[in-house]
Amino acid sequence: MIAKRTTGWLAAALLACAGGAWGGEGVVGGFGGPLVRIGSTADDTVVFAGGRGGALFASGFYFGGEGAGALNTIADDRRLGYGGVFAGLWMPAGAVTDWALEVMVGGGGLGRR
Repeated sequence: MIAKRTTGWLAAALLACAGGAWGGEGVVGGFGGPLVRIGSTADDTVVFAGGRGGALFASGFYFGGEGAGALNTIADDRRLGYGGVFAGLWMPAGAVTDWALEVMVGGGGLGRR
């Protein structure tokens, strides 16, 4: 039930941004590239590698997808991986800094090597 509500809200927001309903002119461009993240479990440090990409609208709203898998194994020779979608609001703050507020929804997996 929650997934249906979230999907409906996200679809409405994307349509509004694509049409410039929030004061923009529609899609400005896209972004994407490699991703490296470091995390930890109770006993191990995990290095993730993957990718991230999305679309940026003139209103400052953006959305896309991200996914990564662990480069190393953790206890009992297990591997980790995750993926999902994200949405956010990008706010330029000056010539050198920017602010962003972002939410990611996704899932992950744990398995043997």
